Amino acid sequence: MELVGFDTHILIWGVQKTARQEQQDMISKTERFFKRLSFHQLS
Repeated sequence: MELVGFDTHILIWGVQKTARQEQQDMISKTERFFKRLSFHQLS
């Protein structure tokens, strides 16, 4: 089993899908990251 830690900003970007204007690209990056974790059975 692996342990994965998250910064709270990643949770806000990926779950709430809210970000400041200059961070909007982080929403799609975070979604891809969550999909990768799901693929590897870590989420």
